Amino acid sequence: MAKLVGDKGAYKGNLRGSPRAFGGLMEGISVEAMNQVSSDWDMFYESFNRRIDTIAEAELLGMTENGVNSPTGSPAMLGSRESGYLDMFPGTKDDAGSTIQFNKATTISGGSTTETLAPQTIGPLVSTTTLMDNRSIVCTTRVKFQPEAAVTTDGAKYLWGWCVDDTAPIATGTDVITLDTGGGIGFFLDASGDLQAFYQAVTADTPIMEDTGVDITVIAASQTWYGLGFRVDWIDASAGTGLMTWYVDDEDAGTGWTKVHSVTGSGTSTGLPMQSTETYSITYTVINGAAGKGADGFFISDLFTAITKPGRLA
Repeated sequence: MAKLVGDKGAYKGNLRGSPRAFGGLMEGISVEAMNQVSSDWDMFYESFNRRIDTIAEAELLGMTENGVNSPTGSPAMLGSRESGYLDMFPGTKDDAGSTIQFNKATTISGGSTTETLAPQTIGPLVSTTTLMDNRSIVCTTRVKFQPEAAVTTDGAKYLWGWCVDDTAPIATGTDVITLDTGGGIGFFLDASGDLQAFYQAVTADTPIMEDTGVDITVIAASQTWYGLGFRVDWIDASAGTGLMTWYVDDEDAGTGWTKVHSVTGSGTSTGLPMQSTETYSITYTVINGAAGKGADGFFISDLFTAITKPGRLA
């Protein structure tokens, strides 16, 4: 089977109904349904292969950028067709950085009408107590962590996930995720250099963390790209019931996509997010660590998101 997207086997093979595609993450999703014809899923793909020289230009893709802890030293968003990725550079200030969320509508005006262009993701979505009943989402991204130093204390922090609107998902000083009420799900490379799977249901509290087995030693040794993915299958949205699963692909290791954790959730503390009325979108954050332990960049080359249509179970 020829490659469809990416390299080293990423996105390879028939996705429809295959429990092996992405280690099971893409089961039931067919590539041929990308044109939205006869599919249980709505799917969106962003490759970031555009020339971007400023944060303002990056926001034209439908993202909102916010500085965290007043970053200095030329924080930037850079991208090009040649590189094929977006580089989030957090600036040079210790314990400061940048967060982006795909929650900004852009518009094109012509004649007597104004067309709103949604970003190439499933968000932003405003949840309700019933919106996600018996529905699912799947999200994957391809990223490269670029810490200034491979350290296990006070290091740079990276976050990617499906999160409630929040201008500072990572608390500076304490180096932990502090999402607003509504929470989210995703991955977090913490200050100790451990890649964690995280989730938070409703309460504005520290999310629950689950170790993926990937750490800064592995990341520094490979200096390569990682595929990160998660799937959320809701049963009863307001009760937070359903299943959450996380997957990782270390491209340098060549082992393919591997399920690293799964949780059967329930309730406001240990359940699934999107239980009440909150706005959610894809989120990326990078924060420098202490002096000499900053982030030289957070590279993002692909973003795939999908959601099942109402009433059509995955």
